[in-house]
Amino acid sequence: MKRTKKNNINNESTKEVMLGESLTIWNAAKIKELLLAELSNSESIILNFDKSEEYDFSFVQLLFSALKSSEIQGKKITIQNIQPELRNLIEESGFANINYSVFSSKKSEGILCQK
Repeated sequence: MKRTKKNNINNESTKEVMLGESLTIWNAAKIKELLLAELSNSESIILNFDKSEEYDFSFVQLLFSALKSSEIQGKKITIQNIQPELRNLIEESGFANINYSVFSSKKSEGILCQK
């Protein structure tokens, strides 16, 4: 996982975060640290899943925890290049129907936002 470019979109500080191949319990601490750091330093972050290949439930929990934290802080998380496997895991975990939607009308992009 690495931090990438900082953009100014609509006068907001936005950072894009390229997530690694393995988003599992084995990397949970690093992922959590990265998400917390980026949320504390930016008004908006983009999570890019282009290189991601492996997911588990712990990552889904981290993702939705980050979403809740961003909501409390008045910040935004956007996702790009979400893989079908992750969409399926989110749906199967029951998170897609809680208070947030991961899906947009675009196949490869979504915004995590309150319904």
